[in-house]
Amino acid sequence: MSHRGVWITGFAQRRRRVIAGAAMVLALACHRSNHLPAVVVVPFESPGLPRLASDLSRDIAQRMAAVSSGRYTLIATASAPRAHFDLKAIGASAAADWVVGGRITGAGSQIEIECDLVRVSDGAHVSTMRFDRRSSTDLAELESKAAKKIAAHFSRRIASVE
Repeated sequence: MSHRGVWITGFAQRRRRVIAGAAMVLALACHRSNHLPAVVVVPFESPGLPRLASDLSRDIAQRMAAVSSGRYTLIATASAPRAHFDLKAIGASAAADWVVGGRITGAGSQIEIECDLVRVSDGAHVSTMRFDRRSSTDLAELESKAAKKIAAHFSRRIASVE
């Protein structure tokens, strides 16, 4: 019984990887056939607030997909090894034209969010946004407001450059 359980677990993991790979290939095929710029959102760096970083990255990706209006393709939220947080290299490996990434610093009532929009072709930081929490603002509220503003601003920047 335990042997069968191990096989089923391994099969489920392989199936998830195949589905994720197929989704990436499909997104890339659509991107290349439509000649739309591709955007990838990478998880934010945040040694002290990993959950906020994960939620913020996911929220930005969802909001950018929602406001894209067919101007670009959102490939996925990519993961990146923290030792090599080079947005241009990450974008190139994901076959993206643009990368959104950032960092969250501080703790308690003093938190700073910094987010960059990087053009992969030349590594240029096209836009940077900063948000500060210097009061008792709720983290969920900060994350929601930041994601909404970042997605709207970066979407406009991508559309104006392309």
